Amino acid sequence: RFIEIGGIPQALACVDEKTPKMRRRGAMVLERVFSKSSIPIAARASLHNIAGLCKFVLCGDPQGSASAGAAILGMAKSSIDEMFQWSGEHLEELCQVIAKGGGKRLSSAEGKTARKGHGHCLRALSLLAADKKTCTILTANTHTLALLLKGLFEHGIEYPQDISYHDLYYIRTISQVGMACRTNDMVNDMEAIKWLTASLSRIYFALQESVPTGKLVSPRSGSEKKAESTLLPRELEMQHSTTMIMNRFLFCLAPVRFEAYKAGFTSTMLDLSMSRTIRVRQNAASCVFYMSLDQDVTAEFSKPQTKGVMDQMLKVLGSTQDQLVRLTMLRTLKQLTKLPDNLDGFYNAGLVDLLVRQVSGALGKTPDESQLFPTMKCAFSASDILFNYMGDSSPPHLVQMFGEREMRHWLESSCCELLERYGETAQAAMSNEQSRQAVDQLSHKEPRIKKLLETIAAVKEANRRFKENSEPGGGSDRLKRMFRRYDQDHSGNIDGDELYSLLRDLGHLCTRDEAMRIMSGMDGDGSGTIDVDEFLHWWNNAPFTTMFASSNVNR
Repeated sequence: RFIEIGGIPQALACVDEKTPKMRRRGAMVLERVFSKSSIPIAARASLHNIAGLCKFVLCGDPQGSASAGAAILGMAKSSIDEMFQWSGEHLEELCQVIAKGGGKRLSSAEGKTARKGHGHCLRALSLLAADKKTCTILTANTHTLALLLKGLFEHGIEYPQDISYHDLYYIRTISQVGMACRTNDMVNDMEAIKWLTASLSRIYFALQESVPTGKLVSPRSGSEKKAESTLLPRELEMQHSTTMIMNRFLFCLAPVRFEAYKAGFTSTMLDLSMSRTIRVRQNAASCVFYMSLDQDVTAEFSKPQTKGVMDQMLKVLGSTQDQLVRLTMLRTLKQLTKLPDNLDGFYNAGLVDLLVRQVSGALGKTPDESQLFPTMKCAFSASDILFNYMGDSSPPHLVQMFGEREMRHWLESSCCELLERYGETAQAAMSNEQSRQAVDQLSHKEPRIKKLLETIAAVKEANRRFKENSEPGGGSDRLKRMFRRYDQDHSGNIDGDELYSLLRDLGHLCTRDEAMRIMSGMDGDGSGTIDVDEFLHWWNNAPFTTMFASSNVNR
């Protein structure tokens, strides 16, 4: 009845009242009306009503702001229950409120009340962004991500020592919007890159507060247990959302990599690489790898101050049971040891022993079929790094300590033995770097190795022909047509979002997160794109069961 007689415009007009009591009463009336789930959401969520409530949130009155924010949150919850779709204008109003922050710090009691209104709006947007259609509308506006990052930065300035639910809602929403953004839109959004760089310290501070330190002693049994077992749900969500979106940012935005390193993300991400949560540890390890692709970051590891980070990397490599994390650490170390100045530091930290153990482990017990390809990939990555120590750019004293001839002979023999045992799978796991080059050079000297490579090539060709004949549409030609369909700008390359859509259309129902991991495996130079030859080589050589095994996907 209140809505029918036109009471809402009158209540919204109270925002302009000079008397604080009138403003508060108007906001309280709106909260009670808009939060009623018995009233259809279509009768409540008009653009005029949303705009009026947003104006109330920013009115400067603590109680009025909190009541208006609660009204917006009530409508967001009802929208989800009744599947009501907010328009782009509705969401734009909400984003503008969030970007302007929670207002200036007031007295302790008033400040807490004033922050409630802003927090309610943040929570409302995070709930709405969980819906795919709403998230698509949000990402259609290229300024949305920049507005959210700006709001997080200003929130950090206003409350530099406090971590609250506001930070969680900010990072949750940024994660949802950032994962839905197209790569090209993100790369070309200079405003978003600027505010991301500015807010990195706040993101790091929030993540650091969610990472457990040390061990706890059980009062009953007296036994030690990891502090991770005592994490609160919001701390677990903070870890998951932050590692996921930072993985995406560092993958797409090369200018941010060195800034993230300077903010201190490397050490924290290495700690999270040992997390019990599979997505957290794999995303965290990927973040470390993407940071290592920056030349300035690689150069930093030649300084003595990075010894602690080196020790952390080797600890993760030696103790993790996750094949994908182990492989990512090896790729990171391969990237860092390409700089001759870094070889000495990692040698003194004990890297060589771990690498030899990795290659020897692959030569030992035969792994399960699902773990065969990741195991081969790790072994050949380790051998590539060992070959780096025997290269022309390696320091002479290291070559001498290494015993170049003995180690080179052992490595070449190990690579050939893996090829003899596992054939095409082992060859597919070899990158086009030192290990493959060493085997190719050896094949010119030893007929046995030459014959082995010819046999593998013959089997590979037979498998390719079988695949072409068994697939409707003609195998490689069909794949090329599919690739060109997703290459919308005809540049000859596709990005991670396009690869995700392509794989799903080809029948492999991976998630966007898993598609990004596959993309990082194909994208050797870290450019964020792949061409048709890289895609075809990966498709024909890497068994899908082994590619997805490390991601804990139901094969």
